[in-house]
Amino acid sequence: MVRDKGKKEEKMFSGMVDGQMGLFGDGWVYRHILRELKDHPLVKLKGILDEILRKSGYLVEKYYSDEGRPSWPVGVLLKMLLLEYMYNLSDVQVSRMCIHDFLFRWFVGLDVTEKVPDDTTLVKFRKRLGEEGFKDVFEMLVDVAKKEGIVKGKLRIFDGTHIFASIPKLGTIGLMKQGVRRVYNEVKRRSKEFAEVLSEKYSGLIKRKIKKKEKEREVKKAVKAFIKDVKKLAFPKEDENFKKTLKGLEMVVSGNPFKIGSFTDMDAKWGRKSDSFSFCGYKAHIGTTENGFITSVNVHSGNVNESEEIITMVKGEKERGLEIEEVYADGWYDSARIRDALEGEGVRCYIPSRRDGSRIDGFRMDGDELVCPQGKRSIGRIRQERGWLYYFSKLDCERCSLRKKCVGERKDPRARVYLSDCKAKRREDEKERYRKIRPVIERVFGWMKRWHGMGRARYRGRWRVGIQVILTSILINLKIMANGP
Repeated sequence: MVRDKGKKEEKMFSGMVDGQMGLFGDGWVYRHILRELKDHPLVKLKGILDEILRKSGYLVEKYYSDEGRPSWPVGVLLKMLLLEYMYNLSDVQVSRMCIHDFLFRWFVGLDVTEKVPDDTTLVKFRKRLGEEGFKDVFEMLVDVAKKEGIVKGKLRIFDGTHIFASIPKLGTIGLMKQGVRRVYNEVKRRSKEFAEVLSEKYSGLIKRKIKKKEKEREVKKAVKAFIKDVKKLAFPKEDENFKKTLKGLEMVVSGNPFKIGSFTDMDAKWGRKSDSFSFCGYKAHIGTTENGFITSVNVHSGNVNESEEIITMVKGEKERGLEIEEVYADGWYDSARIRDALEGEGVRCYIPSRRDGSRIDGFRMDGDELVCPQGKRSIGRIRQERGWLYYFSKLDCERCSLRKKCVGERKDPRARVYLSDCKAKRREDEKERYRKIRPVIERVFGWMKRWHGMGRARYRGRWRVGIQVILTSILINLKIMANGP
């Protein structure tokens, strides 16, 4: 069955933008609700969302076919997902709420007597659009906000935050048992005869009947033998998921420091926020304006250093027509490469030194000379790749009380300090300016985690967590837009 293109788009967006409700919906039911709840947040958000959906007709072209049975309107499903994040509901719960809550029904664009999409429909919708589709919606929202003057100023604040994976915390032995069981189940689907052989030989591992007295070394030895036997079975080249699971089990046995946290979510990796805090999960990396409006968003596994991505994010915003003249970020972004790249884009950096209290914080530029914390001036400099290496007098450094902190245990007591061109041009108030602007992005992270559940992943898999972060960012932006420029 082939549908007319115009009718298809009309169907996809009916009931959520300008479509008519039925007798009851257009009469006393919804009119009474809107009269009593005219200041409700959902009433304000609906108008903004409808404006965006009018411009998103290409989503229908990109993700839906002209053939087959008509689908649910994109706007209905998108609004149901946003309700989930606004009120911390599951797919099942939001579907039930739309059945008996008339405000929810009106917001998503359903008539009083119309059937509500079930939780399975929402799961398929997320998979159909994927991370790319939801990012398209996010960028359309930013474009609308720019035209309405919501994207204020030409500065951006970038930072990342951790997201705990939706997995149980397992020790090394528990992780190996989980991996062995998962590999065995995959083998069983492909060859029952080979699986029976493994079951007899490694019954303790597969059935998880490992005695508590057994040491980790003995378990690792048995798992290594299990992996060796599994590799004897020939697998088709396209069987990438199984190979990924087997490789993950090898990483756990070998004690790889970037080992996976669980075989139920292999994209979740161990990362570190500080010397005393580690986590297993993901990192959300965002850029905001000074009023907290989110203009860029990316999601990585927990072991990825997101600081390098700031260059790509700044370039991406400029390609989308957003103006950036100043960038604020914390010490994790303090590198010559990042500073040079951003300066090359015509962007002024406000990034404090990564090592607070280190020797570079005490030095200051005075013309072409570098002055140390004790007031001694450099006696010369050598041009290097992207900056200058300043050196000081041996006599001054030998007598200095800060020599050990500045020079360390080197045989040569002379202080040498390298400054890239852009770092040498830093203003003295750089750290102070960042300290004043930082609370903006920290407040946004607080909203996302405390009120909309972004502290822990709802789903498993990087792309699914990416959708969670993007939808949460869309919701935060909608709230800012609802309050006006």
